[in-house]
Amino acid sequence: MERFSLAIKDPRLRLRAMYVVVFALGVLFSVLIVAYSQQVLENSRRFLRADLPLLSQIADLKVELARQEATLYDYYATGEPDRLEHDYVADSQRSRELLNSIERSYGDAEPLPSLRASLASLDSLARRLQRTLAATPDVAGETHPVLVRVSDIVRELHAELDVLAKLVETRIFARANETQETVGRMAQLAILFSMAIFLVAVFVGYYLNAYLQASTERRRLAVFAERNPNPVMRLSLDGHVIYANAAAAELARRMGHGSPRVLLPEDLKARLAALRGPRERYEVWQYQREARSLECGIHFLPDLDIFHAYVADVTERRLSEEKLAFQAYHHPLTGLPNRRMFNEVVDRALLAPEHGRAQAAVLMIGVDRLKVVADTLGHAVGEQVLQGIAARLDLVLKECADLARGTTLYHFDGDVFTVFASGLANDQAPAQIAERLVAASGKPLYVAGREFFLSFSVGIAVFPADGKDAAELVKNADSAMQQVRGQGGRGLRLYKPEMNAMATHWLALESHLRHAIEREELRLYYQPQVDLRTGRVAALEALLRWQHPQWGLLSPKDFVRLAEESGMILPIGDWVLYSACAQNHEWRSRGLAAARVAVNISARQFYRQNLPDVIAAALARTGLAPDLLEIEITESVAMEDVERTAAMLHELKDMGVRIAIDDFGTGFSSLAYLKRFPIDKLKIDQSFVHQVTANDADAAIVRAVVTLGHALKLRVGAEGVSTQEQLARLRLYDCDEAQGELYSQAVPASEVERFLRAPPHRVAT
Repeated sequence: MERFSLAIKDPRLRLRAMYVVVFALGVLFSVLIVAYSQQVLENSRRFLRADLPLLSQIADLKVELARQEATLYDYYATGEPDRLEHDYVADSQRSRELLNSIERSYGDAEPLPSLRASLASLDSLARRLQRTLAATPDVAGETHPVLVRVSDIVRELHAELDVLAKLVETRIFARANETQETVGRMAQLAILFSMAIFLVAVFVGYYLNAYLQASTERRRLAVFAERNPNPVMRLSLDGHVIYANAAAAELARRMGHGSPRVLLPEDLKARLAALRGPRERYEVWQYQREARSLECGIHFLPDLDIFHAYVADVTERRLSEEKLAFQAYHHPLTGLPNRRMFNEVVDRALLAPEHGRAQAAVLMIGVDRLKVVADTLGHAVGEQVLQGIAARLDLVLKECADLARGTTLYHFDGDVFTVFASGLANDQAPAQIAERLVAASGKPLYVAGREFFLSFSVGIAVFPADGKDAAELVKNADSAMQQVRGQGGRGLRLYKPEMNAMATHWLALESHLRHAIEREELRLYYQPQVDLRTGRVAALEALLRWQHPQWGLLSPKDFVRLAEESGMILPIGDWVLYSACAQNHEWRSRGLAAARVAVNISARQFYRQNLPDVIAAALARTGLAPDLLEIEITESVAMEDVERTAAMLHELKDMGVRIAIDDFGTGFSSLAYLKRFPIDKLKIDQSFVHQVTANDADAAIVRAVVTLGHALKLRVGAEGVSTQEQLARLRLYDCDEAQGELYSQAVPASEVERFLRAPPHRVAT
C-alpha cells in the first residue's frame, strides 16, 4: 500500500488513475441505468398488456350482464322463446368468454369463483324463466320472483366486478409508484454520477495542467543546459553520459581527461539506483576527484527517464572555508588554538565519561614584562618574541609526557598562554609541569639579534576541585596567576578558594570602612513598626547605611559581612546604639509621640562580655528611658549558646530594656528554651510574610507563630509587609505589629517626624 501511494505521486500515473476512475464510473452508471430501464419497461409492459385490457374486459362483462338482464325482461314482456334462445345464449356465451379472459389475465383472485357461481345462477334462472313462461304464460305471479332474483344476481355481479376493478386499479397505481420511484432513482444517479465525473474531470484538468507545466519546465531546463556556465550533464538510467554541455567538457579538460565522466562520483550507479527509489528525486553530493573538491547535484526526471547532473568545482570555496575555520579557532600570530577552541575542546573533554573521576588541570601562563619589550623595541620585535615563546612552551610541554597523557597549548591573547593537561600521572603533576615551564623561562631567548630573558607567572586550577567547566577553571587559574604577578612574577601558584575577583575590592572597602566613623559617613535610617490595633507607630527600627564618597549609599549587605570578619562591627555597633538612643531622646525632647527605637545587635556584639555595660552607658549618656530601647537579636544568634543567651537577656531585662527575637521562624527554636528567654516580642521573618497570601505552608507558619507568641504572652510583629492583602491576612491572624514598604521604606531621621506627628493610621479590616 505504501509503495502504491508513493507511485501515485508520478503525474502520469495520477492521470491514468483518473481515467480509470472516469471509465469505471461510466460503466457503473450505464449498468445501473440499464437495470432501472428494464424495470421501468417491465412495469410498462404489464400495464399495457395486462392491466389496461383487464379493466376493459371487466367493463365489457358488465355490459354483457346488463344485456342478459335486459334480454330476460324483454322475453318476459314479449314471450318470444326463439328470441330468448338466440339473444340470451349469445350474451351468456360472451359473458363466459370474458370471464375466462379475466381469469387468464388476473390469475386466481378472490372475486373470480364467486363471479363464476353467480353467472351459473343467472343461467339457471334464465332456464327456469323459460320453462315457467312456456308452461303457463298467463301466470305472471310465478315469473316475477325469478326476474327479481335475476336483478339481484346482476347487481351482485356488478358489485363483484367493481371490487375486481378496484384491485386492478390498486395494482396499476402500485406499479406506477414503483415506476416513479425507479425514475427518481435514475435521476438521482444521473446527478450523482455527473457530479462525480465533474470532480474527477476537475482533478484530471488540474493534474494535466500541472503535468504539462512541469514537463514544459523540464524541457525548458533541458534546453537551457547548453547556455549554463556550470557543468551540466544528462545521464541515462544506467549512468552513461548522454549529453554534456561545454562547461562540463572544459572542466574535464582542465582535470586532464577527455570524458566528462571524470566529473561524476565513482560509485555513480549505486547512487542513481537510490535516486530511482520511491523516496528521493534529488540529491547533492560532495567528493574528491583528481585532487579537486566537486559538488554534484543529481535530479531524476521520471517522465523523461533520465537524470540531470549539475557539477560545481568547489575547491577554492573549500580552501576558503578551511582557512576561515582555522582563523576562527587559532591565534593569527602564533597559529596556536585560541580561547574559542579551548572552551569547546575542554568542555567536551570534561564531559566525556573517562573524565568523570580523572583529574585534569588548566595552567594559565603570563609572560612577564612582554609589554616593556614591545613598547621599547616595537611591536614587530614583540611579535617575534611572542612566537619564540610559543615555540619554547610547546617544546617544554612535549617533554612532559611522563606527567600527563595529553598537554595542549593555547594562545588566548597578548601575553597569556593556557595549557590543558589531561590524564595526569599524579596529584603533583600540574605543579611539576608548571615548575618545568618556569624553569624554561630562565634560559635566554634570541630574537632579531638580541638576547631576551622573560619569566613566566603560572596559575594552576585543577579539575574537578577548582572548577567544573572550562570557564570556571580559567577564571580560577587566572586568579592564581594574578597572585604570582602581584608578587613580582616568575613563579607558580595553585588556586585557593579565597582567590577571587572581589579580593581587591574588599581590601579597598576595608580600608575605607576603618575611617567611616571618624569621617561621619555612617547614617541611620528608620522604618516604622505600626500597631495594627491603634494604627500608631509603636517602634522605629534603626537601619545602618554608609554614605561612601565614591560608591554612594551602601546598604548593610554591602559591608556588614566585611565589618564582622574584620572586627570593625563592634565600634560600628556601638555607634549605632548610641546614635539611635540620642535620636530618640531628641524626638521626645521636641514633644513628639513616644515610640521605641529598635536596634539590631550582631552576633559579635551579643557575645562580648560588656554588652550590658555598653547599653547602660548609651542610655546614661543620651538620657533615654530604658523602656524606649528595644534590642533585636536573630533567632540563630539566640540559639547558638542557650545558657549564655538566657543570662545575657535576663541582665538586659533587669535594666528595663525591651527584647525582640528577629527573623523568627528561620532558625530551630525549641519551646523549652524559648520560654526561658525574657523576651517581649517575636518578629516573623519577611520570607514567610511575602508568601502569606500565596503559599498555604507559609500562611500556616505565620498563623502558628502568632498563636505561639500570644500563648507565651508576647507581642508578634511581621516584617516585609508590602501589600494590603498581606496586611489583611495578618490582621485576620491577630498579628500585633507590621513593618514594611506598605507603610514606608527606611527613611532618614529628618523624615521620621511626619510619622510621629501624624494621626493614627488605621487600616480598614
